[in-house]
Amino acid sequence: MKEKGFTLIEIMVVIVIIGILSALAIPNYQALKTRAKEASVKSNMHTLQMSVEDFCVRCVGLYPGDLNTTIIEANPAYTGSEPNICVADAYTPPYGNLSILPDAVKNPFSSNYDALKDGLPDLSTDQPGTVGYQASNTLGDDPLSGNPWHEAPTGSAIMYRIAGLGAKGIILIVSQVGIK
Repeated sequence: MKEKGFTLIEIMVVIVIIGILSALAIPNYQALKTRAKEASVKSNMHTLQMSVEDFCVRCVGLYPGDLNTTIIEANPAYTGSEPNICVADAYTPPYGNLSILPDAVKNPFSSNYDALKDGLPDLSTDQPGTVGYQASNTLGDDPLSGNPWHEAPTGSAIMYRIAGLGAKGIILIVSQVGIK
């Protein structure tokens, strides 16, 4: 009677094959996770853009100078029913009852860090996943390079740009830059 089973060599061959497959699959999985997080940053940038454009419509054609500028601060002549609406009251969700930005906008790389900031994200100080908003009132500003770019400190603005910080650098999207 012959015993059935696997030899030590057969088991070793299977272990080597599994090792080779996992050595190929794990880096691809890590890269896929990073690409998915960067896609989430781009989605957050688009959501912020839609919220800024919503603010502009409510504020009769003016963009906010920063994320927590209210409609009445941007347009003192505003007589509508929602003068204290802003894009975002805070930089992490929940953004506040009077904020346009939905609370679903979160930092995809780490929930412990801010999802938003006023100004462009900085590689040396900000965490990946941060989305920045920058507004200007100067007609000659170049929205792509930012040279020059005169940031609007408060109140209203005539154009803006939004940038996100990915795993390896800035993702710059000039979002519906408008000159009113």
